[in-house]
Amino acid sequence: MSPARPVTRHERPFPPATTLVSRTDLEGRITYANQDFVAISGYEAHELLGRSHSMLRHPTMPAATFADLWRTLKAGRSWRGRICNRAKNGDHYWVDAFVSPYYEQGRVAGYQSVRMAPSRDQVAAAEALYMAVNAGTRPYPAVPRTLTDRIPFDVRAHLTALALMAASASGGLLGYFG
Repeated sequence: MSPARPVTRHERPFPPATTLVSRTDLEGRITYANQDFVAISGYEAHELLGRSHSMLRHPTMPAATFADLWRTLKAGRSWRGRICNRAKNGDHYWVDAFVSPYYEQGRVAGYQSVRMAPSRDQVAAAEALYMAVNAGTRPYPAVPRTLTDRIPFDVRAHLTALALMAASASGGLLGYFG
């Protein structure tokens, strides 16, 4: 059993122009972490790689958030939400996370997370929601999905590529006849 990790009440600053990027394998083990992610987490890169991304989970985060995230990813869809992570020293930092499956040779190879600084209003709303969910006074909200979200990412990518090729071809034709 690993020793208890600290929790402080100190929020780490998240520079607005910073983007945290990581990739995991299908089981959620970190396979890539950019330098901004390494820096804000307080860990060294070698301490992150190969470890479960959940090592950063702050204990105040509702389990339902991650159940929704995994359910969405396993369905081949992208997920977006606010997450409070815990740094190595126990400080916390909030992220606006966008997590998507990524594909290699037509198959889901893992998941990529791109995280930016949320607004203070987004943090306040997430804190209030998560406190209510943890207290049992509110269920975790079902995230409404748009029709586009229901189309797997790789299919959307192919459709986008086809649309760009069609636009390029028609632009070329218009230039020829114009």
